[in-house]
Amino acid sequence: MEMKKLLGKKKRFLFCAVLALCISVCPIYASAVTFEGEEAGTKIAELSDLMEEWYFYAGLGETIAEIADDGGNGNVLLLDKYVHMSSEKTLDTPYTFETVFRTTEKPTWMLGIFIRSGIVKDPLFPNFEVDAYDGANGSMGLGGSGMTIAIEEDGIDLRIKNYQDDSRRISTSICRLSYNGTFDATEYNKLVMKDDGKTVSFTLNDQLLATVEMSNPGTYDDGRAELPFEFYKTAVVKNAEGEILLSIDNARLVSENYCAGIGVRGDTPTYFKEITLEKAEDPSVTDPDPEPEPEPPVTDPEPPVETGDSSACAGTLALVFAAAAACTVLRRRRRAATEE
Repeated sequence: MEMKKLLGKKKRFLFCAVLALCISVCPIYASAVTFEGEEAGTKIAELSDLMEEWYFYAGLGETIAEIADDGGNGNVLLLDKYVHMSSEKTLDTPYTFETVFRTTEKPTWMLGIFIRSGIVKDPLFPNFEVDAYDGANGSMGLGGSGMTIAIEEDGIDLRIKNYQDDSRRISTSICRLSYNGTFDATEYNKLVMKDDGKTVSFTLNDQLLATVEMSNPGTYDDGRAELPFEFYKTAVVKNAEGEILLSIDNARLVSENYCAGIGVRGDTPTYFKEITLEKAEDPSVTDPDPEPEPEPPVTDPEPPVETGDSSACAGTLALVFAAAAACTVLRRRRRAATEE
């Protein structure tokens, strides 16, 4: 009987381990939104799949945020004029923020795809708002916190929000990045940002542009009610070869309760094929029965007895493996569709 009990515990442990493996293969949180099935002219507020996970705010003027027919590219989401989007929920690491987008021209820094930003809805510092910095220690840019990739006329920049003692106390540090090959902003490009909690990587069209290592959390006594956050103050930017391109100690990279976001300002029409937020965790594997396993008695083994447990366990394991395989296939198909 002791041997049967021991075997039963091992079966339960095996089931738990396989179930945890299945969960780790399939993201606990995944939200990939595409727009080819939407009707042209549909306003962003009517896109339930998108608005379930995203907060949208339009600035003054004739803001455009709707489904548009992009010819051979199908129906896509068009954003223009003054558009703010931020993830409705604050994020936990590790996660991936991925966008597939194009513009009608090189948009300079008037288009921002944000990571590690902080959003308070009242008062709101929109992602399309400029920091209006006019001091001597930085540059003007979009947003009040976080960092973005900016497509400039002569290259690609990483723009990191920072703290300054002068002007409005918000400025932007700029780091020029290298891209091997020809880059055309008017064609669809895939930007992937991966955040593991301490390091953010930026990949454009499967080419690693840079990593940013974050440390030294703290606050700034700047009186900005829109930015009541703790920030990673130290940011070290490295290229694909690991060489340091920029190191600052006054960054505004939100360390807790942070969001992903998009900001579009002025005449900067931007077309999005896909907007994806993906969250994956690796749950720990534990035995559901915490009792210590007894030492097996030194006796002659009993002949095997059919109890029905093994068939039930096998059936359950088969279902778990099937679920894991199905999830993997779906993920590969989605990535293949994006690359096409």
